[in-house]
Amino acid sequence: MPLIMTVVVVLMVEFTVGSAPIWQIALWASAALFMQILRSTILYKLPTQTHKTTEERLRIAARLSLANGIVLACCAFLFGELDATARSAFSCIMVGLVAGTVATSHGYRPIFMGFVVPVLGSVMFVWAFASDESLTPVKIGAILFLILALGGVLFASAKDVYNSFVESFELTGQMEAALEAEQSANAAKTRFLAAASHDLRQPLHTLSMLSAALTQSKLDDRSSKIAHRMSITMEDLSSELDSLLDISKLDASVIPVNPTEFNINTSITRLIGEYEESAKKKGLSLSYENAADNTLTTDKFLFERIVRNLLDNAIKYTESGSVSIKASKTSDLLTVSVKDTGIGIPFDEQDNIWEEFYQLRNIERDRQKGLGLGLSIVTRLTELLDGKISINSAVGKGTEFIVSVPAVSQLPV
Repeated sequence: MPLIMTVVVVLMVEFTVGSAPIWQIALWASAALFMQILRSTILYKLPTQTHKTTEERLRIAARLSLANGIVLACCAFLFGELDATARSAFSCIMVGLVAGTVATSHGYRPIFMGFVVPVLGSVMFVWAFASDESLTPVKIGAILFLILALGGVLFASAKDVYNSFVESFELTGQMEAALEAEQSANAAKTRFLAAASHDLRQPLHTLSMLSAALTQSKLDDRSSKIAHRMSITMEDLSSELDSLLDISKLDASVIPVNPTEFNINTSITRLIGEYEESAKKKGLSLSYENAADNTLTTDKFLFERIVRNLLDNAIKYTESGSVSIKASKTSDLLTVSVKDTGIGIPFDEQDNIWEEFYQLRNIERDRQKGLGLGLSIVTRLTELLDGKISINSAVGKGTEFIVSVPAVSQLPV
């Protein structure tokens, strides 16, 4: 606004030079420019003056608006003797300023009216006392009526703008309250999952040991099958609890990143060994293409969890064929791909697989296929390591997940 008002003052000076005494023009222009500087300075500082109440600061803004309007309106005395072209230009400029005040004041009446009344009054003065014989009383009356009508329209518009402005604040407050409630609910959910998962682990471990002892005991065939099934169920439950605990820790942002230097090939080869039995039962071949440069500096536990989840997912959704892992490393980036010949993922569902509890083709929620947290965990762990993950997949042809992480993360001090 100060820039616009400065341009207005310059235009006024251009119109009045030669038609009014220079000292009058200079006095008005100086007062108008000083008013812009004073008003801008006070309004810039006003929001930070929290020692004053909102009402006090609004009164200050309203008084500044009134003073600004009066100073600009004084220009009308310089236009009284000007020709019709100059008066028309003056009227257009002033009406434009008044219309703009609807937006800049957000329709707040004391500020809006403090500026509008003197400015529109100056326009009416210019036409009412113009020394122009072509202006009959009827013409002057019509012009004054139009100016008053414009003022009424702008007043009504200002009221609507102000109501919308207030409603937007109320809506913002409601949205902030809803967001705070949602964040609080999420925090409560995270605490519950963390506590429940942690508290259930101990009895679960005990049950697992008892189940393992039972399977090693001398049992009849029927009891042996029950014990074996019980052992498998305990493993599934343990895996699900581990996933819930991981996701709750990730939500709570309490998982630390502790970079260490380790051998990539040794780490991935050991992970493949963990899944050889599962792959063999399904008739799948497991392979690994070693990285030429086999050193990596990152959080070993988190890195292995990423690869383990991807490997588990690949075997779970591949009924025949193979699962292969490939690692390649540059000076600053390690890329690991896990590729399978499984069912593949439709293109329109590939954005959904990263969501929590989303499972492809598991409408019946078969527990043996997990909870649908594996890829969500992988995504968040990859972000923790400042990495990225992408997918290449086609239905019936298989899926490839590609994870890239910095080859060297900053070691802890």
